[in-house]
Amino acid sequence: MKVLPLALLTLVASLSLTGCASSPSLEDQTKLIEYEKCLEMSVDEYNRTQEAVMDLGSGNWRIEQSMSLNYKKAFESRLNACKHLRP
Repeated sequence: MKVLPLALLTLVASLSLTGCASSPSLEDQTKLIEYEKCLEMSVDEYNRTQEAVMDLGSGNWRIEQSMSLNYKKAFESRLNACKHLRP
């Protein structure tokens, strides 16, 4: 859950940086929308897998921790995959 605020911070930072340009090109606007969607999908996927981890692990702390760590790494990898879309 600590990664979620980081992802949202990244999204807010990217939005605020685009406000510095006088008028972003259509291409930049399109890239920004694609980047936002990529981040949103990453966050949604992470949240769904975290819920599944809690359901599967229900009560077994080691299973929950192990699965949570694996999904966190996958989430970070997915965020890195979105970097190429950042305007």
